[in-house]
Amino acid sequence: MMDLGEDRLEIGKLYDYDISIFDSMSPDIDGYEVLRRLRSDPRELVAPLHAIVARARGHSQSMINTGRLSVNLDSRTAEVDSRPLHLAVKEYAILELLSLRKGTTLTKDMSLNHVYGGIYKPEVKIIDVFICKLRKS
Repeated sequence: MMDLGEDRLEIGKLYDYDISIFDSMSPDIDGYEVLRRLRSDPRELVAPLHAIVARARGHSQSMINTGRLSVNLDSRTAEVDSRPLHLAVKEYAILELLSLRKGTTLTKDMSLNHVYGGIYKPEVKIIDVFICKLRKS
């Protein structure tokens, strides 16, 4: 079975890898194009915007505390009982949304819009995967 560039692109958008190694030859998208597309994701620009939007919606503090959970909107980190959680970018985005909208009902589609910014949307089932990983954290 041959590795497809589209699959690598999907996985690269779902998880925040420090390093990724792949073949430059692929039947659909070559490795260089996958790398170019992954690098065009403006994650570094989006993080401060989430904090600004959160403050505009009434969260003047950068910390949101929910029981034993603390979410820092500025540093985009989370802790349980002062123990840091090691989360992928998308996992943090789900936790951030849940913290910002605590007490309200959220749909999977709303979660997808928050995590992917409406730019790219995978199947809604991916939200179940993120929630499962968060529960294990």
